[in-house]
Amino acid sequence: MIAPSVTATAPLAGKALLIVGGGRGIGAAEARLCARLGARVLVNDDGCEADGAGHDASVVEAVVAGIVADGGEAHADARDVCEPGAPRDLVESARALWGQLDGVVCAAAVQTGGALTRLGDRQVARALDVQVRATLGLVRAAGDAMARGERGGSVVLHAGPNAFAGAARSTLAATVEAAVAGMGRAAAVDLRRHGVRVNVVAPVARTRLTERLPLFRGIDDDALLPEHVAPAAAYLLSDAAREVTGQVVGIAGDRVYAFVTEETPGCFSARDGFGYDELCALDGRWFDLSGRRGR
Repeated sequence: MIAPSVTATAPLAGKALLIVGGGRGIGAAEARLCARLGARVLVNDDGCEADGAGHDASVVEAVVAGIVADGGEAHADARDVCEPGAPRDLVESARALWGQLDGVVCAAAVQTGGALTRLGDRQVARALDVQVRATLGLVRAAGDAMARGERGGSVVLHAGPNAFAGAARSTLAATVEAAVAGMGRAAAVDLRRHGVRVNVVAPVARTRLTERLPLFRGIDDDALLPEHVAPAAAYLLSDAAREVTGQVVGIAGDRVYAFVTEETPGCFSARDGFGYDELCALDGRWFDLSGRRGR
């Protein structure tokens, strides 16, 4: 286990956080680090299998027990975030514990890999439920609660690089991750006036959901760990990032970066709009990022 370096002993002291999907992998690493940095955390995870089936409360209880043993303050919640009303109930549970809610992390995820033509209906439905519908429910509930308060707050969502680049066997992953990336950027605009920040972490990390990807073949076991990702979420939850919102932060081992959307200069029609023949004559020049504007 690596020990992330920090410049302050407790930069999250006084903050009350809800961390959804905190039973394993990246979410668990984030829960442990946030508690170590002084936050009080309500950790939610239903302990399901990688495909979303099953329920095991001992998974999240073990994470919370470890935090408490290390001197942190944490509570466990094993409900399924996809159950009707669960996102709002989780937000209210955190507020009931501490009388405030300063941050929400949504790291819940299920297996999304597989060849496009072989994806099962259940796998698609579960991935959309967990990583899109439940995430949107959490953003709505947390945004509403934080907007009604006087403290503002921070929401950290999780996507991945598949949202921005195609890869084999990643269509479902790209679908849910792109939805979350767009959700985060739009929600940041909606909630900015209420003092609520929304950002997205798009990591590359070895977890039970990704460890079989070709990317991790030949890579050292201590590289690209969930613990490498956790500091990004902690930073976005902290006051050090109080001016940061609407960003998609990539992190992979010892590299941190940002995903941006770029628009090409494009081309202009010599007439009032393009006809089919005129578009064909451009030969795809509107894809060019170099700055040339064809007419």
